[in-house]
Amino acid sequence: LFSLACHRVEEARGYGIRTIEIKSGYGLDLASELKILKVARLLRKKFPDFRFPTTFLGAHAIPAGRTSEDYVREICDEMLPKVARAKLAEACDVFVDEGYFSVSEARKILGVAKKLGMRLKIHADELGNTESAALAVELGALSADHLLKISQRGIHALAGSQTVAVLLPGTAFYLKTAQAPARKLIDAGARVALSTDFNPGTSMTLNLPAIMTIAALYLGMSRAEIFAAVTYNAARALGLQKTRGALLPGMDASFAILPFRRFEETYYRFAWSP
Repeated sequence: LFSLACHRVEEARGYGIRTIEIKSGYGLDLASELKILKVARLLRKKFPDFRFPTTFLGAHAIPAGRTSEDYVREICDEMLPKVARAKLAEACDVFVDEGYFSVSEARKILGVAKKLGMRLKIHADELGNTESAALAVELGALSADHLLKISQRGIHALAGSQTVAVLLPGTAFYLKTAQAPARKLIDAGARVALSTDFNPGTSMTLNLPAIMTIAALYLGMSRAEIFAAVTYNAARALGLQKTRGALLPGMDASFAILPFRRFEETYYRFAWSP
């Protein structure tokens, strides 16, 4: 897993990326979840010019043969305390959706995470509307991610909050479904970020510029909105806005020089190779 990750980080570097959030959630048992987060720790040593904020997503799905009640109990009583004790993740995420975790289960898991000093995130309103975007705002989460099926109530909640709406257009592209309502979110006053959602199920790409192309063509986002979405707003979605996401005195010099005359060329040239 570490070897695979190293190759992927090098590919991401070529697109100008210098910050990659790594989430667990592909093990669904304690040993596998810890392994994923330990690999992220190794990457920090291998690539000191990158930031790898880590998020525990043990509540990504319900393991086969388990009940949600039993698995939620394991997450709260065993997984989260061990992850927090080892300082393997800064944040905790829950996939709140139809057939996955309920709003009440998310409250329980994220309540434990918060007591352990972790920041909160929610996979919100992706496959169906569960009003989990509003839940993210209520709990003071850093971000609500996906939002393909967000309601007007959820849009209104995000617009009046500090929670960042993280849109992942590559996932809607893979699922062949309607994109998140970026214009409604932005026009209402919500802070919008963009990312790849690089994962083996629904968005197997590290090409952030291609995601920006989709945002321009299908989400109706302007040049300024796209620029903010992959810099400052993205940093806010990770709680890193004091050190990353802008070229200002005192912040990290985590910028890249790309082979283009204008910023817009990074996504005007569709799916270029790094």
